[in-house]
Amino acid sequence: GNPVPRPIEFGDIVILRRSMLYKVDTFTRILRGHGIPTHSEAGGGFFDAVEIRDILCLLRILDNQQQDIPLAAVLRSPLANLPCPDDLLARIRLAFGGDDPPPFHQAVARYAVEKDDELAARLRDFLQQLSDFRDLANKRPIAELLWHIYDQTGYLAYCAGLEDGAQRVANLMHLHKRAAQFGSFLRQGLFRFLSFLENLQNEKDPRRPSLAN
Repeated sequence: GNPVPRPIEFGDIVILRRSMLYKVDTFTRILRGHGIPTHSEAGGGFFDAVEIRDILCLLRILDNQQQDIPLAAVLRSPLANLPCPDDLLARIRLAFGGDDPPPFHQAVARYAVEKDDELAARLRDFLQQLSDFRDLANKRPIAELLWHIYDQTGYLAYCAGLEDGAQRVANLMHLHKRAAQFGSFLRQGLFRFLSFLENLQNEKDPRRPSLAN
């Protein structure tokens, strides 16, 4: 039949750029600031996505728990679900000050054992969850571990509810797909998987997966 005229919609508009990368984030921020939904095929590197950084930090401390920066990053993220995390991390550091303060990962472990407040209880639950994840990592494929993390922490559902939720979920699913591919042709192991991802990032940080069908 004949086309039926209708009002123009946001999805009818495409902005063409000479470069996919140059100032794309600036365009996106300004458009969204005016209430205009946007999607970019560029969208920055896959490993730049906050949700991917969160999960990789978690995997790093599962592989080696004596890492201060990844542990602090996870405690500040929704994965740990701490209220006012910056204030709580400062409290952990101040609790064991002095001339020779322990490394942050030791301060966290000590706070969980030596203190008797709500933060200590939350840290004990978090450290137990890490222990459970680490046990699973030693027994099951990485892809299965990732899916268990997504499910047990509610992180996949959390990211789905954020701005750009569909893209965030696609990123997490792409990481899961990478883990499944890795497990199909390499011996299992968190260290090897993290090395595999690091090599991939160093060679060329891939773009975030497209939402197009």
